[in-house]
Amino acid sequence: MKRRNPAWAGREEYQSREVRELRDGEPYYTVKNEWLTHPPYLTEGHFDLDVVREAAAIASQAKRDGVPLGRGHFGETFRVTTSRGPVVVKLAADKMLWGERRAWTRAEQRQNLMHEAGVANELADMGFSIIPASVYVELDDGTPAIVREYGEVTTLSPQDFYAVERQLFDLEKQTRWRVQDDLLVLRRPDGSLFIGDVGIWQPPTIRQGAAGKTDHSNLEALLEELAQATFGAPVTSLPRIEAYIERLRTIDADDNDAADWLAGQYRDSLKKGLASRSRLGIPSPPVRP
Repeated sequence: MKRRNPAWAGREEYQSREVRELRDGEPYYTVKNEWLTHPPYLTEGHFDLDVVREAAAIASQAKRDGVPLGRGHFGETFRVTTSRGPVVVKLAADKMLWGERRAWTRAEQRQNLMHEAGVANELADMGFSIIPASVYVELDDGTPAIVREYGEVTTLSPQDFYAVERQLFDLEKQTRWRVQDDLLVLRRPDGSLFIGDVGIWQPPTIRQGAAGKTDHSNLEALLEELAQATFGAPVTSLPRIEAYIERLRTIDADDNDAADWLAGQYRDSLKKGLASRSRLGIPSPPVRP
């Protein structure tokens, strides 16, 4: 049985509705398209859960006993040592680092961190381990915070890199969630890897009469930036390789000169992409001749 999810991420909905207007005294019907925002929320009784009470007590120690780890647009992070080992506490930031560069309102602080915890909670419920275990809490003065598992910044082997890209690619493909932001890869004590910050990842857009889909995925670029920083060389990411393979599969169904030329372009790109990975020892999916 699926456990009760203590925090849920915010969502956007694209809605079309018919609007009746009067023009020259006559009824006129038109279609209005609009984006609606559904904010993140907590399940009933969230703050009464033992795990939340324990996490709130830990978060209250962050500024007094914690080791500062960094400051971001949404929060300031600290490493706090507990009886079960270190954890990370993220306290809501007072001011924006970019954009308007103004102070966050309390409502915005709650929405920012509640969304991040919701992303982690929802994806964990789906069985993914590439995200950090996270608990949303609020301090006695109302400051929103997240207590999440700690991981060490680590070097990535070619096999590690492939494991990360495979998990993230499968996550987007299976759930239609969108991976966003620079990929901070951390290692757990058991050796497994996870992404430390999921604060701006997005669930599928709600669309009337249809399931959401992964629009404008940044995963190809994010993985290629990670590869460049890790290996010091350009690498064609797994999502891009898979896209070449899928396009070739589609094009092969057509039998004309334009399709043959386009297939040649994709085969050349695929060959170069696979070579960029092979040179560094990064595994690739099997490709039929």
